[in-house]
Formats: sequence, structure tokens, C-alpha cells
Amino acid sequence: MSSSSPVEKTRRAPPSGGRPQTAGPGFADYGLLGLLGAFWGLSFILIKVGVAEVPPFTLTAVRLTAAAAVMGVVLAFTRGAGRLTARGWRLALISAVMGNVVPFTLIAYGQQVVDAGVAAIVLGVMPLTTLGLAHFFIPGEQLNWPKTFGLAAGIAAIVTLVGPQSLLGLGAQASSQLLIALAAVCYGANAIVTRRMLDQSPAIALSCAIMSIAALVMWPVAVAVEGVPTALPGPVASAAILTLGAVQTGFGQLLLLMLVARQGASFFSQINFIVPVVGVFWASILLSEQLSTASWAALGLILLGLAVARSGQRSGKLRPDQSPGR
Repeated sequence: MSSSSPVEKTRRAPPSGGRPQTAGPGFADYGLLGLLGAFWGLSFILIKVGVAEVPPFTLTAVRLTAAAAVMGVVLAFTRGAGRLTARGWRLALISAVMGNVVPFTLIAYGQQVVDAGVAAIVLGVMPLTTLGLAHFFIPGEQLNWPKTFGLAAGIAAIVTLVGPQSLLGLGAQASSQLLIALAAVCYGANAIVTRRMLDQSPAIALSCAIMSIAALVMWPVAVAVEGVPTALPGPVASAAILTLGAVQTGFGQLLLLMLVARQGASFFSQINFIVPVVGVFWASILLSEQLSTASWAALGLILLGLAVARSGQRSGKLRPDQSPGR
């Protein structure tokens, strides 16, 4: 394997992820960042289309299977990607469940009721939940004033979006939004658990293992909860689900590795500003969704919280797994 390949660069990336592997970010780097942000922002549209015909557990199982297939092909072509240790497999199992099976299912379940644009906004709090969890579980990652402000802004955004009165009654819309918010917490917890996984394990081998384990775990759960699928969905829903798995989840993971290898995790973390906005844009264009005033206010609070919290991060502390759900 060439020493200049994305995989090898990822493996050589310093633990802090703060120093770029090349000169400064160029047009190609920002292009890849924007492309990945567009892919991940579109995920909420594809879920909304797919879950209209396929129940959420089965949808998640198919999504993970498609992603595992893509990463398996990438692993086969990279060859020298390396093998996982026993500890690497244990971490992959935890990440598969906490970072994929549970949040993917919660998002799909919630989007049976919640609009795609609103789901994108709710998931935007994920990096802020990571900051809160890191305060308790990662030495040296205590909250400071900018981080505390960001965390408070994220909480205020959820309360604004769901509505104080809705929280008291917890109707279908409010409870579904809170399920998606719980998925954001799962992503944040997964970021804590897997914080140094890429420093200790080959990146592509690890990604392939995570997706494969997640698919193997998800199928028995889906069959137990929703039964064996007896009919294929329509062509539009089928294309949406397969695209979600192969492109947004599988190919998106490959783009993530390329970006981190080229410019480091701090540069990649800027995607957290892109995905909620792009998700709202796709929802308005493709599904003709109209955001309420509360939704716009929540989006503004999240972006403000991210900006302020990022100013309080020490250089290089953001990790690639502190990104929104794929």
C-alpha cells in the first residue's frame, strides 16, 4: 500500500487530530466537506421517504447492511488496512450498538411523525451533548464558559423546538422529537467511548467491523419486532433506503476518513455547522416542508451554541466521531 494513501495517512494522524496532514485546507478539502455535508443533510429526506413504506427497525437493518457491503468492498481493495485486536473488536461492538443500531432506529422511528427538516435541527445538538458528557468522562475536558453556553443553547433549542407546553403533555410530535434528541445523546456517548479508536485501530478495518456488527445485531431485532418482510417497498422507497445505506452511511464514512487524513479532525468538525442547515434546505426543496418560527429559533440557537462552544475548545480536541449522525 502506498504511503500516501488515505488509510495510511489516517493511521499516522496524531492523537490530537489537530495538526493537518497537508498544507492548509484548499478548494478540494472544502469541496469534500461540502459534499459530505450535503450527503448527510440529505439523510433525513431519505429516511422520511423510506419510513413511509418500511417500518423503522427493518429500514435500519437494510441501511446498515448496505453500508457494511460498501465498507467491505473498500476493505477488500485497500488490502493492507490491517487487523483489529481483541480490544478493537470489543470497541467495535460497543460503537455498532451505541453509535449505529440504537440512534439509527430512534431517528427512523421518530421520523414517522417528525418532518425531515425538524429532525435535522434536533440532531444538530449532538456535538453539544458530547461536550456535556466529556465533562464527566474525559479527563481534561471539563466545561468552561463557552462550552457551558453552547450546552445551554442546545438544551434551550430542544425546549424551544418541542415547546414547553408539549413537554408537559408529550403528544406524538413531542415524544418523537425527544426520541431523535435521545439519538443525539447516543451519538455523543459513542463519541466518548470511541474517542481514541482511530488512534489504536486501522480506520477502514474498524469502520467495516462496526457496520458489519451493527447489521448482524439489527436483523434479529428487526425480525423479532416487525416480523420477516413479506413484500418489497416501491421503487422510490427502495432507492431511498439503499442510497441511505450505501452513499450516506457507507460512502460517507469513506469521505470522513479522507477528510480527517487530509486536514485533521478540527477541520472536519466544521461539518456540524453544515448538516442542520443543509437538512433544512433539502426538506424545503424536496418535501416542501415549512419550518415554524420555533424551528428557525432552535436552528439559530444550535448554530450559535456550536460557534461559541467551538471557541472554547482547545486546539485539536475535537475528534472525527464528534460529527452528526450519518
